[in-house]
Formats: sequence, C-alpha cells, structure tokens
Amino acid sequence: PPAMKGYLQCARDKLEENSTHDWSIPGAEVGAQIDCWCRHNLTDTVKEYQCCDHEEFYPMCTIDCEPECSSDLAQTCIKECPSMCFEASEYIVDDGLCSRCDWVKCWPVLKCLTRHAQLAVQNGTVDRTCHEAAFRRGEELASYRQCWRDVPKHSSHWNTLSSVVHCICREGMIQHTNDSSCCKSSLYGAGICGLECLSESECDTQEAQTCTHRCQVKCPTFSQVPSKECVE
Repeated sequence: PPAMKGYLQCARDKLEENSTHDWSIPGAEVGAQIDCWCRHNLTDTVKEYQCCDHEEFYPMCTIDCEPECSSDLAQTCIKECPSMCFEASEYIVDDGLCSRCDWVKCWPVLKCLTRHAQLAVQNGTVDRTCHEAAFRRGEELASYRQCWRDVPKHSSHWNTLSSVVHCICREGMIQHTNDSSCCKSSLYGAGICGLECLSESECDTQEAQTCTHRCQVKCPTFSQVPSKECVE
C-alpha cells in the first residue's frame, strides 16, 4: 500500500545524515516510528487490512497522533514510565524504575512521553542517549574495525585484549563514543570511555613492561577462555 511505502521511506529518511530527527533523545527510535506512522495515517491502512492485532503492528493502531498531554492518562504515564524506560534494554537503569510502566496502556499517549523526554534533555534533567546513527557513520568506527582485522588474533588472551585497547586508542574511539553520547550504552560504549590511552614512553617504563609480562603469563593462549586469575 502507498501509505506503508511512505512510512518505510520516512523511516529511512530519518536515518540520513542530514535528518533533523534527534536520535540522542531517550525514546528516539519509537518517536521516529510514531512520527512516520502518523504522517502517513497508517492506522487507517492497517485497520483496512485487519492487521492491528498482528505482532508486527500491535499496539500501534491505538496511537493518538494529537494527544492531550495534560490528560490524566498522559500525566500518569509520564510518571510511571520515566524517559529512560525507553532505553532499558541498552542502559543500566535503577531497579524498579519501570516496574509500574504499562506500555500498552500508555501507547495512545506515547507522543506525550517522547515530548517529555525531549524537554527533560533540553533542561538537563535527563542525559542524552546514544546517537546510534552518528556512531555507526563515524570514520573512527570504520578505522577501528580495520585495525582490529589487521591485529594478530592467535595470541594470548592478554595480547588480544591489549590489541583491542590499542585500536580503540589509535583510532580515536573514546572521543567518537563520547561525541555520540554512547559512553553509557551497553551496546555501543561498553565501558571504553573509562579507558586511559597511554603514550609509548609510558608503556616502555619498567613498571608497564613488568605488568605486561605478568599478564601474558596469567593469560596464556592455550586456555580456551581466560582464567579467573587472568580476569582479576
């Protein structure tokens, strides 16, 4: 159907580099889906084909494209579904933060929740989340992958790990991850923003060389997986 084609093209356009869609807002992905869904009035099309209850669409047909965000439902959902609940699969959130959130109940007013998230980021009460599109487009990521392909793999667990860190530091991945607001993402950041990139002179010190030797001994290549002693 033309409406579905328009929806899919709209989604692709939002991923383009010149898109105005802010992917660093919590809930940006679902926000993009709803924007495109409403722009092409997809509810009518999906209802026409009797597909609203299909797993590919449910509960999208319940979305209100112009919700009243001062309504009791909207205000309740804003309280029960804090902005970071949109990102709970990718970020570590506090236990219980989203325990009262009922997405099916709140789906009709989901636009209110994404607007609230945008305002929260603008006023500084919520941090930006990973701008995944910008992260994936970065030249640094492509260079890191090439670096990783080039380093020796059949070596000790320690040398493999140090090669990862070498590529991260050499290709500027820490800055790129930070610039993309991806440091806290378990999928894209995975703790690399806390790494310290040392200079060659620092790595050539007696202390550093001794540490390297000890790690190579504790993390030999003949072990299929790193030992507890190696990890600690």
